[in-house]
Amino acid sequence: MVARYGIVLTLFIVLLFSSHTVLGQTIPNRSFEFQLTPQFPQAGDTVQVYAETFGFDILRANTVWKVNGKEVERGVGIRSINVLVDSSGKPITVELFAQLPRESLRKTITVRPSQLDVVIEPQTYTPVGYRGKGIITHKATVRVIALPFSKTYQAKDLIYTWKYNNQTLRSQSGVGKNTITITAPTIGRSRTLRVTAESKDGRFSGRKDITLRPQAPETLLYFVHPLLGIDYTRSLNNKSSDLLGEEVTLIAEPFYFPGTRRSTLPIEYSWKLKGVGVDSGNTDPGTLTLRSAGKGKGRADIEVSAQNKNTVPLLSDASATITFGRESKGVFGF
Repeated sequence: MVARYGIVLTLFIVLLFSSHTVLGQTIPNRSFEFQLTPQFPQAGDTVQVYAETFGFDILRANTVWKVNGKEVERGVGIRSINVLVDSSGKPITVELFAQLPRESLRKTITVRPSQLDVVIEPQTYTPVGYRGKGIITHKATVRVIALPFSKTYQAKDLIYTWKYNNQTLRSQSGVGKNTITITAPTIGRSRTLRVTAESKDGRFSGRKDITLRPQAPETLLYFVHPLLGIDYTRSLNNKSSDLLGEEVTLIAEPFYFPGTRRSTLPIEYSWKLKGVGVDSGNTDPGTLTLRSAGKGKGRADIEVSAQNKNTVPLLSDASATITFGRESKGVFGF
């Protein structure tokens, strides 16, 4: 009987010693996470990598930080470092090792620059052949395309989440939905559009925030050449131009009004000649024909207003001065 107790007691002592040894060498399995600021960095950003620990006193620990295998920081209680994402956009490996007298931790994170860009296509009017792009105006339709940069994943395979003014666009979000159409806010206000793209395996992620801030449309005046058409090489706005010949036609181009075809824009044009309202008299009410009458030299101040009939705030004005004829000269040419 004594022998049995001896065996049991000996076994208990062995188990107790073994348990104490394991506890002394164990690396704790505690809650831990890295926090990145910004969360979705772009190439060229400086990223703060912050170690958030729960139950491990990192402020008293000896810490070593490494970036791509190279030590960059060492000291007591260093819980964050700043990392520069270079212009190449290559992923960066950040490693943290923290040591306390009886426990330690080692964690690694890969900082992947956001590989996502967007193309904004306001559905606003610009003349055919115009080399610039449209701008966003009051309640204009805007097409937005998300462009991921990846050799591994195709755009159609990623999961897109679109948020407009902090509201998720559920019907326009999902797998392969990298293009959406939205309505711009009213003039004088701005809205934020956010798109997040992720791969199903979690190895690709990107986010892009853009601000939609409507601007006012603009009306520009041009000469219409009888043979060559509209002379877009120079605008007549706020300028004085000579009338070459006895007749000239001006055209008002309503840049950036919502719509894509000039002939279908719901615009009313109002013309004034020397402050007096006049009718265009042409098939295109956005044009005005001037004719020189009588002798001598004169000047005509031209004004035009273009207004969207459906949207009152969309109004744009333009003016120009046209000089016509020649001054009468005396007998000696003076």
